[in-house]
Amino acid sequence: MSIKNEIISVIIPTYNRANLICHAIDSVLAQNINNLEILVIDDGSTDDTAQVLKSYERKIQYIHQDNAGVSAARNHGLRKAKGNWIAFLDSDDTWHPQKLSLQIESIQKHNADICFTNISSERMADDVNLTSDNSIKYNEPFDLILQDNFALYIQTVLVKKELISKMGGFNEGYQVAEDTYLIYQLALEIPFIYIDQPLLLLDRSEETVRLSSPTFETRRLYCDTHIEIADMAYQHSLNKDQHIQHKLKHILSHYLSLRAMFYCADRAYSNARRDAMKAIRYSESLRTTLRALRVLVLPWFTKAQ
Repeated sequence: MSIKNEIISVIIPTYNRANLICHAIDSVLAQNINNLEILVIDDGSTDDTAQVLKSYERKIQYIHQDNAGVSAARNHGLRKAKGNWIAFLDSDDTWHPQKLSLQIESIQKHNADICFTNISSERMADDVNLTSDNSIKYNEPFDLILQDNFALYIQTVLVKKELISKMGGFNEGYQVAEDTYLIYQLALEIPFIYIDQPLLLLDRSEETVRLSSPTFETRRLYCDTHIEIADMAYQHSLNKDQHIQHKLKHILSHYLSLRAMFYCADRAYSNARRDAMKAIRYSESLRTTLRALRVLVLPWFTKAQ
């Protein structure tokens, strides 16, 4: 069956975004395709989200759950989804009207099971000439996701449901970078299609204010999680090109050297030395090496960055 004839389930997790959620839903309803199922998973909102969404009751499925985090909300949506294809959208973001149709064309063109797109953080021009000719197939997805100063966003994906299910959905044990973990898992399994067009408007105005001064523990958690993700990918990269292994080692050493500095702040010097030595062993960067050497030589005077 052609993807054009299959249902696409759009999963939108939300928490206390009554003032924003309508923009996200409207951008899905504005897609120039009709075979959509929209599931809004309310992760225990305490504002008037439920009341706001009553006007959409015939257009969406509204599902309320006790507050359990974005991963649990997305997984809840996956369990309820009837479509063979899944797309995710955050409640403060919006899609270009051609987003899904261009992904469908690209998936059919490349006979693929997953497609990501570029994003915009400022605005999207509805009148630009967008075509699926901008799509590229990456048989080695890490060539895409490990580019310098580049990130893939789960809010841009269109993917076969069975692939997400095979990965076990989102890791609910992660408080940060749960989407990065899933993307890395998928990258180890299948080729990626990427459309180099800004089909997602990423709105982080509220989050920018909230995270402008992240706490010590938040930064540490971010570091710990990325070490786990990079190590998982590196351990499974032995059958890949050496430049992929080198890039994964670079990421791993970077976060190991940062965690060593966190250990110094805790005066856990033995743990700091352990991570610093690992960072040096994996290092592909002079900056990382110097940071790790500082931990080894002057741990008492080293502060977490």
